[in-house]
Amino acid sequence: IIDLPENNYDMHCFVSIDKKRKMVGYISYNINWTAMNADRFGVISFEKGNLTFAKDLYQVICDLFEKYHMNRIGWEAFADNPAIRAYRNFIRKYGGRECGYQRQCVKLQDGKLHDRIEFEILASEFKKSEI
Repeated sequence: IIDLPENNYDMHCFVSIDKKRKMVGYISYNINWTAMNADRFGVISFEKGNLTFAKDLYQVICDLFEKYHMNRIGWEAFADNPAIRAYRNFIRKYGGRECGYQRQCVKLQDGKLHDRIEFEILASEFKKSEI
């Protein structure tokens, strides 16, 4: 069950819906309007490799730079997350960089400590393309 907040000033949340009106993913992020920064992305695809979800996520990122005029977007992921490869490919293709690596900073449900990688894209670095 996805709970979307009623007030979306500091946090935007979206669900991604396919042509059959089936929910295929969830996207959220926090906004700092003073610094024009969007971060703390929550990106969950319910189907691996879903093109509709990938397009929706890309549109959200484009909107952040073009519609909301954000200066920076940033997100984090655990180093052993399979999505890390996709995040690295994304910043290679569209701009941005890995800007931090924190070792053994979070204990997850498995009881182990995990590393976290930080990513960012500045508006001046973003390379828009047509998907």
